Amino acid sequence: MRLKSIEIQGFKSFVDRTRLEFDEGITAILGPNGCGKSNVVDAVRWVLGEQSAKTLRGGKMDDVIFKGTTKRRPVGMAEVTLTFENDDRGLPIDFAEVAIKRKVTRDGGSDYFLNGSPCRLKDLRDLFFDSGVNNTSYSIIEESMIKSILNENNTELRTLLEEGSGITKYKARRKETQRKLDRTQSDLVRLYDIIEEIGREVRSLQRQVGKARRHQRLFKEIRALDLAVAQRKHQLFDSQEAEARERLEDFRTRSEEGVGELAELQARIETARPTIDEREAERRQLESALQAFEEELQETERQALVLQHRIDEHARRVTDSEQGIREAEVRQQEIEGQIARMTEHLHTIEAELETSGAMLTERSEELQIMEGNLARDREALDDATSRNLEVIENDASQRSQLRELQVKQENRNERMGILAEDREAVLASGREAEGRLAELRGERESVLAERAGLLEELAAREREQSDLEAATGDIQAQLSDLNGKREAARSTCDLLRKLHQEYEGYGQGPKEILKRHGGTDRVTGGLADLLSVAPGDAPALEILLDEMLDAVVVKDGATAVALVRELREEEIGQASFLCGEGFGGGGAETATITGGRPGAEVITGPGADLPALRNLLARTVIFDDDQAAADAAAGWSGPGVVLCVSRTGLLVTSEGRVRGGRGADQASTLIGRREKLEEIEAEIAAVEARIEATGGKLAANRARREELRETLAAGRGRLAGVDERISGLTVELGNLEHRRDTAGARAEEMENERRRLAAEVAELAGRERNLTDLLAESGRAREDSTTRRDDLRRRVEEAEMSRDDARAQVEELRLTHQRRESQKRETETALVHLRENVAEQFARRERLAQEIEVARDNKDSLAEELEVKRGVLAKGMDERERRRKVVRAASEGIATLHEEMSAWRDRVQVIEKARGGFREQAHEMETLLATLDIKRNNLEERVEEQYKGSYHELVTNFDAADLPGELEVDEGVFQLEQAEQILDDKRDKIGALGPINHLALEEYETKKERLDFLEKQRDDVEKARDDLTRAIAEINRTAKKRFVETFEEVRRNYIAVFQTLFKGGRAELELVKTDDPLESHIHVTAQPTGKVVDTVSLLSGGERCLTALSLLFAVYLVKPSPFCMLDEADAPLDDANIGRFVNMLREFSRSTQFLVITHNKLTMETANHLYGVTMMEPGCSNIVSVSFHDVAETQSDQDLGNAIANRRKAVDESEDKRAAENRLDDRQTEMTLDGGAAAGDETAGEAVAVEADGTADDAGEGPDQDEAMEASQ
Repeated sequence: MRLKSIEIQGFKSFVDRTRLEFDEGITAILGPNGCGKSNVVDAVRWVLGEQSAKTLRGGKMDDVIFKGTTKRRPVGMAEVTLTFENDDRGLPIDFAEVAIKRKVTRDGGSDYFLNGSPCRLKDLRDLFFDSGVNNTSYSIIEESMIKSILNENNTELRTLLEEGSGITKYKARRKETQRKLDRTQSDLVRLYDIIEEIGREVRSLQRQVGKARRHQRLFKEIRALDLAVAQRKHQLFDSQEAEARERLEDFRTRSEEGVGELAELQARIETARPTIDEREAERRQLESALQAFEEELQETERQALVLQHRIDEHARRVTDSEQGIREAEVRQQEIEGQIARMTEHLHTIEAELETSGAMLTERSEELQIMEGNLARDREALDDATSRNLEVIENDASQRSQLRELQVKQENRNERMGILAEDREAVLASGREAEGRLAELRGERESVLAERAGLLEELAAREREQSDLEAATGDIQAQLSDLNGKREAARSTCDLLRKLHQEYEGYGQGPKEILKRHGGTDRVTGGLADLLSVAPGDAPALEILLDEMLDAVVVKDGATAVALVRELREEEIGQASFLCGEGFGGGGAETATITGGRPGAEVITGPGADLPALRNLLARTVIFDDDQAAADAAAGWSGPGVVLCVSRTGLLVTSEGRVRGGRGADQASTLIGRREKLEEIEAEIAAVEARIEATGGKLAANRARREELRETLAAGRGRLAGVDERISGLTVELGNLEHRRDTAGARAEEMENERRRLAAEVAELAGRERNLTDLLAESGRAREDSTTRRDDLRRRVEEAEMSRDDARAQVEELRLTHQRRESQKRETETALVHLRENVAEQFARRERLAQEIEVARDNKDSLAEELEVKRGVLAKGMDERERRRKVVRAASEGIATLHEEMSAWRDRVQVIEKARGGFREQAHEMETLLATLDIKRNNLEERVEEQYKGSYHELVTNFDAADLPGELEVDEGVFQLEQAEQILDDKRDKIGALGPINHLALEEYETKKERLDFLEKQRDDVEKARDDLTRAIAEINRTAKKRFVETFEEVRRNYIAVFQTLFKGGRAELELVKTDDPLESHIHVTAQPTGKVVDTVSLLSGGERCLTALSLLFAVYLVKPSPFCMLDEADAPLDDANIGRFVNMLREFSRSTQFLVITHNKLTMETANHLYGVTMMEPGCSNIVSVSFHDVAETQSDQDLGNAIANRRKAVDESEDKRAAENRLDDRQTEMTLDGGAAAGDETAGEAVAVEADGTADDAGEGPDQDEAMEASQ
C-alpha cells in the first residue's frame, strides 16, 4: 500500500482544485515561508479525521475553508481527497485503489466518503486501524512533534511505541469495553433498585386486593341505607317547615299595630325641620356678614402699619445717603495722594530698566564665545574616548579567549577523570548485572507461587459472596413488608389528620366558626376535640351529647352571642356553644346509681372541667350493657329525670324515652378521633423502629457484601499486579542481560575518548602561552590611551564650569530686566485705575444728593395718608359690636325649636321598640325556616356530592335489595334510630379497612409482569458484566505482551540507529520498573561520543532532533508505515548531521514512501521528486512542477546538485524578465531549487518539481530546458 495522490480544493490557501501525485521513494515539497507548504500536511491530517481546530492551526473548524483575498471572494466549501494504491490489500477492503474524501461547508455540514460513497468517520478509522496511517500516528511528523517525543511526560514517545507495537486497536477496544462495562454496572445498580422497589409494591398490592373487594360490598350496603335515611329526614324537614310558616304570618300581623300615631309624630318632625333650617340659614348669613366686616377692619389696621413702616424707611435712607456723601469726599482725597506717589515711582523704574538692558547684551556675547570653545574640546575628548574603547575591547577579547582556553583545559581534565571513573563503574555494573540476574530469577519463582495462593483465596471469597447475596434477599423481603405496613398506617394517619384539620363531621355552622376563629383567645375549639374517653365509652358519650357533640367552646357569653349574630347575618347555619366563664349559676346535682358510672367521670382532656359540660352530664349514668341501662332507668325513684346509657349507645330516660344509634349528620368518629390519631402515630413509630433495625441488618449485609466486592476487586487487582510483576521481571531480566553484554564495549569506547582528550589538552596549553604574550603588549597600549583621554576630560570639565557660571549670570540679568519691565507695566495700570476711581467718587456724591431729596418728599405724603386710615378704624369698632349682639339672639331662638323636636323623637322610639319585638319573633321564625332549608339543602348536597348524582333520582331509584339484612322493614317503613345505628356500624367497618386502592387488582397484574421481566433482565446484565470483565483482562494481557516484545525490538534498533547517526556514542531505552508496563515511564538515554549528560534535555537542538529521529527510525524498523510526512523535521540539523539524516532516509525509502517539507538543500538533493508551492496570486497557493529528464541513475550527488543549481539560475533569469515586463513590484520572490548556493538562500518565488530520469547530458545547459521551464510556469 502507498499514497498515490492528494487532491485539494477550497482548503485554507488552496482555493483552486490542486492535485499532487506521488511515486515511491522520497518526494520533497519546497517553498518560501507563508506560501502554504504546511497546509498540505494539515490537509492530510484533516482528511484522516482530525477534529481539533487548534491542531490544524485554527480557532474553529470552518477556519479551514478559504476565506478570500483582496481579489477573490471566500468559498463555501473545502474538500480533500487521498488516493491509496491497495494492490497488496494492506487495507482490509477488496479494492485495488482506495480513495477517502472529507468535505465541510460553512453551514456546519461535514461529510466523509469512501470510494465516492458516504460513510462515517468511525468507518474510516476502523479501515486504517493498525495500518500506521491516521491523524495521530507516526505517519505525520512535524518539527514540534520531534521535540515533544523527548519530553519528560513521554506522551508522544508512548504513542509512537504503541502505534509500532500495534496495541492501539487493543487500547481502543479496551476503552470501548470499559465504557460498556461502566454502563452495564450502572444499569445493574439501577435494576437492583428498581426490582427492590417493584417487589415491595407487588407484595403491598397483594394485601390491597382483598381489602378492595371487602370495601366494595360494604360500600353498596352503606349507599342504599344512607339514601333511605336521607329520604326519611327530608320528609321530617318538610313538616317542620309548614308549622314555622303559620307562626311567621301571625307575628307579621301584630307588628303593624301603632302605625297611625307613629305617622302623626313623624309629620310634626318633618314640618318643624324646614323652620329650623330657615333659622339656621339666617344665623349663618349674619355670622358671614360679621366675619367679612371684621376682615375689612383688620385689613385697614394692616395698611396703617405698612404706612408707618414706609415712613420710617424713608427717614433711614436720608441719613444713610448723607453719610455716603461724606465718605466719598474722604476717599477722593486719598486717591489723589496715591496718584502723585505712583507717578514719581514710575520715573525711577524707567531709569533702572535702561541700565539692566545694556548689561544683559554685554554678558550674552561673552557666553557665545565660551560655548564655541567648549564644543571643540568635546570633539577632541570623543575621539580620545573612542580610541581608548577600541584598545580596551581588544584587550577584553584576548582575556576572554584566554579564560575560554583555561576553562576548556579544566573541562577536558575533569572529563578525563570522569571517564576513568565511569569506565570502572561500567565494568562494575556488568559484574553487578551478572549477580542481579540470579536474584531476579529466584524472585520470579516466588511471585509465581504467590499467584497460585491468590487464586485459591479468590475462590473462597466468591463462595462467601454467593451465601451473603441469598441472606440479603431474605432481609430485603422483610423490609419490603414492613414498608408496606408503614405506608398503610401513614395513609390512615393522613386521612384522620385531614378530617381533624378540616373539621369533618361538624355541622356547617360550627365548621365555619372553627375555621375562622379556632385557636384564638375567643374560641377555644370544638368540644369533641377537647374531650378524651376510653375507647369503649365513645358511643355512650356521643348519644348523651347528641346535638352538643359538635358544640364550640368559647370564652364567655358575649363571644357566643357575637358568633350567633355572625351566623345569622351571613346565613351560614346554626351552632351550639359552651361558655368557659361568665355564668355563675349553681350546678345540677350528680345522679348516682349502683352499677353505673356518672357521665362526667368518664371524660378527660382540656374540656372536661367546663362547668356547662358537667351540668349537662350531671344527670347521666353509664352502664356496661343495654339491659342494665334499661333496668336502672325503669327503677329510678330519685328526684328529677335521669339518663341511663349503655356503652353500646342505647339511651333510656327515667321518663320512658328510648334512643339508640347516632345521627346521620354527625360524624361517628368525632369522640376519640384525636386518640385514634395518636395511636396510629405510635404504631408508625414502632414500625419505623423495626424498619430501622431491619435496615441496619440490611446495611450491615450490604456493607459486608461491598467489603467482599472490594476484597475480590483488590484480590483481582493483586492478581493482575502479580501478572504485571512477572512481565516486569521478564523485561528487567532482558535489560540486565543486555547491560552485562555491552559493558565491555562501552569501557573500550571510554578509554579511546580519554586518549583523545589528553591530546586536546596539550594543544590548548600552547595556545594559552601565545595569548599571554599578546595580553602584555595590549596592556601598555591601553595605559597610554587612558592617560590622553583623562587629560582631555579635565579640560572639558573646567570649560563647562566657566560656561555654567557665565550662563547663570546672564540668566540672572535677564530675570532682573524682566522684573523691572513687569513693575513698569503694573505701575502704569494702577495709575489708570486710580484716576478712574476719582471720577467714580465724584459721581457717587451727585447720585446720593438726588436720593435725599426724593426720600424727603415721599415721607411727607405718606404721613398724610396714615391720618386718614386711623379715622376709619375708630368708626369700624362700634359697628362690629352691634352686629355681634344680633347673631347671639338668632342662636337662642334655634335652640328652643330643637328641644321640642327631641320630645317628639323620644315618643317615636317607644312605638318602634314595641313593633321591633314582634318583628324579632317573626325573624326567629324566618331563621328557623332558613335553618330547615339549610339542613335540607345540606342533606341534598351531601348525598349528591357523595354519590355523584341528582338527589331526587338517587333516593327514588336506589335498589332496596342492597339494604342490610339486619334492618327491620315493615311495609317499606323502618326505625330511623335503628337505621342510623346500622349505618354507623357499617361505616366503622369500612373505616377500619383503612385507605383502599380500587385499582389494586389491575396494578398487581401489571407490576408482577414487570417484576418478572426485570429479574430476567438482571440475570442477562450480570452475565454480560462477567463477560466484559473477562474480555478486559484478556485485552490487557495481550496488549502487555505485544508492547513488551515490541519495546525490546525498538530498544535494540534505537541503539543501532543512534550509533549510526552519531558515529558512535551511547544510547539506551528503558522501562522504569512498575507493575504495569503499559503505564511505565520510558527513560531515554542519549550520550553522543565524548559527552556525558544525565537527561536528553541537556543536548543541543540538533542532537535532540537526531535522537528523536533515531527513535522514529527504530520504530520503522519494527513496523514501517506505508508513507511518512516530515514537516521541516530537519530544520535544527547542520550540514554534517543532514548528511547522515539523508543517508538514513535513502535507506528507509526502500520500504516507506517519504514526503518531506524542507528548506535544506541537501535534503532537496536526496529527493527523487520535488514539488514547489508558490503564491503567484497573494493569498492563493499553487503547485508548479518542472521535470528534469535523462539524468543518469549513476550520476553522483554532486552532479545532481550542479544540475539543480543551474536550473535555479535559469528560473531566476526567467522570473526577473517577467517581473520587468509586468512591473509587479509586490510580486513574491519565487522559490528556487537551491543546489549549490549558500544555506539559507530562500529567494525563489516558485517551487519546481524535479524528476531525475537520467537522460540529459548537463541539466544546467541548453536553451530548450529554459523554454520548457517558462512554458510550464
